[in-house]
Formats: sequence, structure tokens, C-alpha cells
Amino acid sequence: MLQDYKERWGICRSWEPQFIRDNFLLIGYHALRGFTTSGKGITVCTVVPPAADFKPSFHIWKFRTQFIAAEFAKPYLLEMGISSRQIPSLIQAIAAYDPQQEIILAMNIDQQLEVYCLQNLKISPSECYKQVCDRWDEFMPHELPPESSHRFIRI
Repeated sequence: MLQDYKERWGICRSWEPQFIRDNFLLIGYHALRGFTTSGKGITVCTVVPPAADFKPSFHIWKFRTQFIAAEFAKPYLLEMGISSRQIPSLIQAIAAYDPQQEIILAMNIDQQLEVYCLQNLKISPSECYKQVCDRWDEFMPHELPPESSHRFIRI
């Protein structure tokens, strides 16, 4: 179920890599924010799939992001229909990943879950967090920015 991002790349839906590229800073922001508040876990993006006439350069993605802490990962994965045989390896991956350099990402698309381990990142989750905070209005114009004491987390 959980495979390296590069291995998984070839068999996922054709638009998923574009979604990850287009939204990587937000994914990294939520991954680090979740880790600093809850410890290790899974960053989940619930995505509205693009229409059949999808044009990557003009598409605006509709999605919601949340972080599921490791202690709640098993119930969430079971609820999403992941086989109980696959859950131990996913839980092990959550326990073993390096939150400074990797992201466990689950994409929830029409109640179907695809899980990725994003590794060898060009931009660390800490840098994603910093960039989103620095450009808050660009990413989340209708939300208040994080408190200044939590804005630049040094780990």
C-alpha cells in the first residue's frame, strides 16, 4: 500500500502528481504544523478530482487538508477502507518517517485513499512552513495567520 513516491508515480491517476506539485508548499506546511502539535502522523488531502477536460496549467484545485496523529491513524485508515492486513505496515511507516525530511501523505479521492511516502524532498517541511507563513495571504487569505510565537518553528 505505502510505496516510495517515485515507485507509486507511474500507477497513480494522471493528475495526482500535478496536484502534489501544485500544492506541495501547503502539504509541507500542514505536515510540519501537524507534527509540531501532535507528533508523527499522516497529512491527509481530501481532493475533489478534476473534470475530464482537466488542463493542468489552468486548474484550481479544490481540497481540504487535515493531519491525523499517529495514535488515530489506525481507526482513520480502517474507516477509509484500508485492509487490516495493510495497516501494520502503514503504522510502521508513520513511526519510522523523518518529519524533517519526509511526509506521509494520504490523498482521499471519492472515499478512496492513496498513501504516499514523499522522500528526498527538494524543499523541507520546515521551509514549506516558513514560506507559507511568509506569504500567508497568498495561501490562506480568509484565515488568520498563526500566532507569531508559532509562526517560525525552529526544530
